[in-house]
Amino acid sequence: MTISRRELVGGLAFATVDFAAIVSSPASAQQETNPKIEIEINNTLTLDDDYLTWAPTPARIKLAAPGPSAVTVTLTNDPDQAIPAGRSQPLDGRVAFAEKVAAGQTAQLSSLTLTLPPDGSWVPFVVAGAFPRASSADKDTGIEIHLGDATGPIIATHAVMVRIRKNIESLTSAEREAFLKAMRDLHMGAKGFEYFPQMHDLAAQGKSPYQEVKLPDGSFNPKFWPDQAHQGAAFLAWHRTFLLLFERRLQAINPAVTIPYWRQNVATTAFDRLFLGTNQRPVGTFQTEVIFSPANWLYGWSISYKNLKTVIRSPKDTSWLKRGNGTPLIGDNDLFGTTPPYPDAEKYINFSRAIENDPHNVGHALLGAWHASCLISPSDPSFWPFHAEDDRLWAKWQWFYGRFDTEGKTEDSYHFTKTFVPNDASTTTLGHNLKDTMWPWDGTKGRVFEDDNSRANHPDQNPFSPFPKATAGGIWPSADAKPRPADMIDYLGLGGTLPHGVAYDDVPYGVMPQPPVTSIAALPPSFASVLAETALDNQAPASRRIVALSSLRAAGHAQSQSVLQSVVYDVASPPNVRQLAATNLIGADPTGGAEHVLGEIQRNPQQALPLRAALIETAALVHHGQVSGHVAHQVHHLLTQIAGNVADGQAVSAAVSLAEMGDPKAGTYLVNLLRTPSRASGERARVVAALSLTSFAGTPVTLREVLEQAIRENDTETALAAVRVLAGDPDTRAMRLKLVDEDPNVDPLVNQAAIRSLMLETTDVLPKLLAYLEGSLNPAQRNSKLESAGAFRVIIQAFKPFPRADVDGWKAKLRAVRDGAPGTATELKEALDKTLDILETAST
Repeated sequence: MTISRRELVGGLAFATVDFAAIVSSPASAQQETNPKIEIEINNTLTLDDDYLTWAPTPARIKLAAPGPSAVTVTLTNDPDQAIPAGRSQPLDGRVAFAEKVAAGQTAQLSSLTLTLPPDGSWVPFVVAGAFPRASSADKDTGIEIHLGDATGPIIATHAVMVRIRKNIESLTSAEREAFLKAMRDLHMGAKGFEYFPQMHDLAAQGKSPYQEVKLPDGSFNPKFWPDQAHQGAAFLAWHRTFLLLFERRLQAINPAVTIPYWRQNVATTAFDRLFLGTNQRPVGTFQTEVIFSPANWLYGWSISYKNLKTVIRSPKDTSWLKRGNGTPLIGDNDLFGTTPPYPDAEKYINFSRAIENDPHNVGHALLGAWHASCLISPSDPSFWPFHAEDDRLWAKWQWFYGRFDTEGKTEDSYHFTKTFVPNDASTTTLGHNLKDTMWPWDGTKGRVFEDDNSRANHPDQNPFSPFPKATAGGIWPSADAKPRPADMIDYLGLGGTLPHGVAYDDVPYGVMPQPPVTSIAALPPSFASVLAETALDNQAPASRRIVALSSLRAAGHAQSQSVLQSVVYDVASPPNVRQLAATNLIGADPTGGAEHVLGEIQRNPQQALPLRAALIETAALVHHGQVSGHVAHQVHHLLTQIAGNVADGQAVSAAVSLAEMGDPKAGTYLVNLLRTPSRASGERARVVAALSLTSFAGTPVTLREVLEQAIRENDTETALAAVRVLAGDPDTRAMRLKLVDEDPNVDPLVNQAAIRSLMLETTDVLPKLLAYLEGSLNPAQRNSKLESAGAFRVIIQAFKPFPRADVDGWKAKLRAVRDGAPGTATELKEALDKTLDILETAST
């Protein structure tokens, strides 16, 4: 047999197979003296399941035809590729072998010698990826079959891929490109992306603080349901299922793709124009449009679900996520050191609650806008690496403590080990018990059981399907499934269940030998005590107190929350110190912390500004977290009071928070704030950006006036936000078309924003884009020329098919532009290449 390789975008290779045989054989192996060999991974003929993780995978080998005697062969890896500069290991994968493995073990041998019977019967063996050597391209890992021992002639080879989820920082440019293109193809080609935001939205709607369980007459609110994906034991399990389904959809487009993870507590290079987009702006901290390079497959990313338009985020995403006080989120060093980060850190309930709060809730809040609302967060492409990090931390915690029990023998691996029973307090919300099926894959909707606290209410609609059968053999599920939390625990198949076909580049197979652990109580008290004394000392400089407050958790201070409370109550402390203490208090315990801060606001309203600021800053934590209803309602009520007073200096921040939470009245608050004459330009821009998260009426007229004023005043930030929100508005289309023309009195950034705002609503802009592209490449026009290349591609994909004559003419013109561009214009050339790629199918 011959396996030929067809190079695709990013250097990934897909095998086309002659099924007359299973293994490619070099020319020397065609001699009669060398037997022909057949080998099957996962014991199947098809090659679409030849994707390995660190988990053991069954395989088999045999003589292709009976012979006169047994044949000895040795399986080895092909030679390693050279190690690229700046890396510690080659880019190709490596496999390990075993004749057989015990439960919970994986293959470890670098070579394996087997004897093949003369009758051609199969000989089983086991193969696995050799940790930590993962593949970087499809089928880049070769198994060589030698005649005799490992020095014998190679009589056959077989290509596999060690397909692993990787740190976003370690991806090659080809892997980045493949991931971005698969997401774009799922969204723009298969029209399958918005399925996922809709699912997450319906699952999460129960967390709204203004959504009552019961109506004023005491009857159940039929529109209420508990959160199916958050605020409960199944938070990690539900999202592991969600990620797996999304990844499988990407792999149906490109089988070599996995979802990378993003370590949020260290610096990242992910947020640039060529990857996950950036919204770093020269002034202000408001949330505005994320900018993708026109050479990026994600350029033009727009979500029609809920009319979200283009992505907006907080500018904090440019390097790493830090709280306002500069401290990073929880990460590996906190969770997996010799000292546990909190008492009983080895228990699932404590770990799950901690991770859902930090880094999950804190991280979403810091990213702002789309991320800060569970109802829309998966719409942002960065959501997927963000959540892969939560799943990786769970996987690493499982490895660190050996937590793979799927039967509920203890509560160490999963809390609430039973199945839901109505009105039984020993079980939790339906879908969050170990052996419950999870919505939406179980097909349920509405009131599933009669339960006094509505714990068995599910969303009132369910347009989704069961989790589909795996298309490749040997991985979960073997048939369409209704997943349970229990099915998500043993993702590597240590206990004999089918693995998920997922692994992480820094989490080995199995269980880590247990390290010595230092109890929090056994820590020497001196350093933590000094920090506490500094935090409480009104004679100490505010800067030192802020450092002390930020370090209490890391130092393991046993009474850190009492220290924070004391600072919150101390009106003599500087406002920024009190605000930080309140923020940290709520972050550590959203219910108790918010309760303390609310109480202090009521007791000392004249000293409440820093505490109100802390509540506004952490509103998303309260909104997302497992917070008691009365506390969530009080926080929500306070935000509405602040947002409804246009004279309140904190009104803009409160209104933006309400918009991120999905409050139905947020649009009204924002419009009222926008109409305030004295509103500063930075605040106006922030208000306008937040309007896209709301349902509002009559605002296009107001926004047109705001845009006209912003252009007159050279207020670029407000103009950018207004142009973005007006995308799709027919009444302002002519105005935005005019803005496409470069005007020396208008910032070129506004010109480029106008191009982006029009590319999904009209083809009228195509002639102007061609004029830019065919114009001279001078410094003043370079960005507009580049923007035009990307916008042309998006318009063609959105509105195709076009007449063949038009397409052929465009192709000729764009090739001429590309070929005539200087060698330094690499980004422009890449953007044009992608546009030409789309034009290949634009007339069909």
